[in-house]
Amino acid sequence: GQFAERQWVSCGALEKCGATGGKLVDKSNANENYVVRCCSDTSLTNWSQMNGCDVFTESDAWGECSGAVTFEKAVEICTTNGGRLCTVDEARRNCLQGTGCNYDSQLIWTSSVGWVE
Repeated sequence: GQFAERQWVSCGALEKCGATGGKLVDKSNANENYVVRCCSDTSLTNWSQMNGCDVFTESDAWGECSGAVTFEKAVEICTTNGGRLCTVDEARRNCLQGTGCNYDSQLIWTSSVGWVE
């Protein structure tokens, strides 16, 4: 069969999204809109670092919450503010929790890809 690349969206905090810790979505579909939390490998002003995490994370240090946006817009928000999209692994290690905008119980764009048949 033909395999298609999909993007992971992951819960903002562990076990806050019910049974769905995350899912694979089609980032090319403009109707697939999710909220944004960004990651940085270096310390940035007002960004948080959770216990046991290497990464710094933030949802609104730049002044506003993203709301639900497309994948391209999510990438743009993070890069504009000196960060990047977080990986699904960083999200699953609970490195993004509590960084604002009440996004702990929302699905968040990640940089991680998966494949579906």
